[in-house]
Amino acid sequence: MKLRLAVFDLDGTLVDSRADLAAAVGVMRRHFHLPPLSDDAVKAAIGDGAYELARRTLVDAPHVSVEEGLSRLLAGYREAICVYTRPYPGVLEVLSAWRASGLTLAVLTNKPQEMTDALLRALGMNSFFAAAWGPEGAGCRKPDPDGLKRLMAIHQVLPEETIMIGDHHTDSRCARDAAVPYLHFTGGLGRLDPEDQAELCFDEHLDLLRWQQNRARPL
Repeated sequence: MKLRLAVFDLDGTLVDSRADLAAAVGVMRRHFHLPPLSDDAVKAAIGDGAYELARRTLVDAPHVSVEEGLSRLLAGYREAICVYTRPYPGVLEVLSAWRASGLTLAVLTNKPQEMTDALLRALGMNSFFAAAWGPEGAGCRKPDPDGLKRLMAIHQVLPEETIMIGDHHTDSRCARDAAVPYLHFTGGLGRLDPEDQAELCFDEHLDLLRWQQNRARPL
């Protein structure tokens, strides 16, 4: 069946935002007079939204509430949301080719809506997408599949006409529970757990174009 809708995660899938997220964590920790964390420690904390990022990077500071930390984290990130963040190599080529082919593109992320919109505008990527939803736009957080199901309903497509592309188990489980094929970027910020499955694991985004060509070939 023809592919009609491609739904992307944002951080770790379309854009490499690790350096700016790490900087925001650094701002938060300095505010509370805490020592810096390594890049690996910050990377391991990314993937389940800002609240979890704050909680995981404050585990050594029980005197700081997660809510206080989250407020400082978001303030720091808001002020420097796109200093180092860039699309991964090949992303713009894939988006351009798929949009030109008539495929509808969307973003479904756990990043707050305000920051999702600001980041896509700063990178000049917002025009690619028919919808770009954070939790506020989706009405839920991944892995809850309701946001993905709403996108399919709005664009009147079936699960087998849709794909979800991500880098984290929240994406794979969202796709699974919506009966949508899942494609996993191995170079992102997240991970797949052993019980998670993907139709394709890819190292480079241009692999998506080859995958689509192979998918379109008659058996």
